[in-house]
Amino acid sequence: MHYQQNSFTELFKELYRRIFQRNPIIVLIAGLCPVLAISTTVSNAFSMSIIVLCVLLLSDVTIRLVRQFFKIELMYFLHVLILSFYVTIVDLFLKGFYIEISNNLGIFIPLIAVNCLFFEQYENSRKQPSFLLSLFSAIGSGIGFALIMIFVSFLRELLGSGKVFEVTVFSKPPAIFSLAPGGFIVIGFITAFIAYIGKRFNRDDK
Repeated sequence: MHYQQNSFTELFKELYRRIFQRNPIIVLIAGLCPVLAISTTVSNAFSMSIIVLCVLLLSDVTIRLVRQFFKIELMYFLHVLILSFYVTIVDLFLKGFYIEISNNLGIFIPLIAVNCLFFEQYENSRKQPSFLLSLFSAIGSGIGFALIMIFVSFLRELLGSGKVFEVTVFSKPPAIFSLAPGGFIVIGFITAFIAYIGKRFNRDDK
């Protein structure tokens, strides 16, 4: 029983670590390409977040299951192959059943296969001693990506178009927030704010 309690605690520590302490966007600065390109609306961000989380989980589980059968030298190649396979399946599925989402996200769905977020997650999972820790690590990365992606898109949609979910909040919004530089500005302010809060929190602990 003691082992199970420790294991349960470790799982949620890893989940917390990947969501906050090692957030892929604002801490690791990984996976910025889709964040900057399609975070202009909350709907696009939500769709991409679901896709990223699903591909992260599927690729992580698959690589953990098959890696014992391959030499370590082949693992990167195998990871790219598995990642590309799942991205292709998702891309074809969206084109067949959710064409509007496919059109909105466009080339950024296939580009998931070369997103550095997945390679960073692979390196992190490779060092995990257990399957469950690796799985919770992938879940944490996906949730951490989704939280920041959706928050950034909410701010950019509000500031760039003056609307949220097609509801007009104000008129004559600054157009820069609908462009990539606006994405950098929003991410920069979020990163600075969280870093400031983290330093204050650590200082208060001391």
